[in-house]
Amino acid sequence: LYYDLRTIFLNYNFEKTDIVYLARYNREKISQNNYSLIENFLSKDFNIFKDTAFLTNDLNMVKKIHYLYGENLYYYLRNNIWIITSTHISNLNNTEILKDNLIIKKILINTKINLQNSKSLDYGFGWDKQSNGLASNGYYSSILFKVDNKNCSENFYLKLNVENYYNDIKGNFNLYLNNKILSKKNLNRIPLKINCDNVQNYHILEFKYQEPISLRELNRGLNHSKRSIILKEIEIIS
Repeated sequence: LYYDLRTIFLNYNFEKTDIVYLARYNREKISQNNYSLIENFLSKDFNIFKDTAFLTNDLNMVKKIHYLYGENLYYYLRNNIWIITSTHISNLNNTEILKDNLIIKKILINTKINLQNSKSLDYGFGWDKQSNGLASNGYYSSILFKVDNKNCSENFYLKLNVENYYNDIKGNFNLYLNNKILSKKNLNRIPLKINCDNVQNYHILEFKYQEPISLRELNRGLNHSKRSIILKEIEIIS
């Protein structure tokens, strides 16, 4: 973000920032701070926005924050950077209209989404995009989606192609849809109860990891990001 922020800091009179460019940094603290911030977002802590703007170039993050906080916050797009605040800074421009930018994509029934190359899915917190899919990062990951209202059924099934991040370590996780736990007995056919009267609402699929572990903890590298699984494909079937 550093290079693209120069005009933002100058034009909007920010007093200070913790976004800096460093040759060396504490990898462990970076990961810990990220996970702590996600916990604050998930608890819908509004106080973290007091006198503070959060900045990101990841639209998936913005959609998830908007899902949690709605229009209680302001969302600005400046120089390809999203600025999220609880304080009005300036009038929105045409590219910042929420209905255009923050619409959650629909998952089409019986259509497999390959996460190695697809951009047709809104994943929220807790993922790193890698060449072989979405790698979990931390203790929590989520996916936001809507269901196409055509041919809706209350008896959908979820199909997941999940691999352990480490071949020799099982990635244990619990799976939830709209805060209700789902069965993991058969990842190819997980029963989903979706209320067809509410298909215009967003749905949230959540992965909560039991014992994610980092390369650094395994003495296999310097990366402190805690890993559990790689999500390669997702499909809702009727």
